[in-house]
Amino acid sequence: MFYAIVINEKGTNMVMDNLPTDRHGATVAAEEYAKRNRLTVQGVYPVKQQQKQGQVLTKNSKQRRATLGHR
Repeated sequence: MFYAIVINEKGTNMVMDNLPTDRHGATVAAEEYAKRNRLTVQGVYPVKQQQKQGQVLTKNSKQRRATLGHR
């Protein structure tokens, strides 16, 4: 998943999404769209994935480890 930032003639930034899933395809699609609409591509960037949350089973971890034979 990628998005592109394009700049119009007035200098305002716009974000393009719904680009192809590979970087090369996303770059080509963004450049073609920009050329058709007289825009300048500033860059193509990967979408930041959802950050992993903390572990679920942390409340009684010492007790679980003792009963499972750890240490």
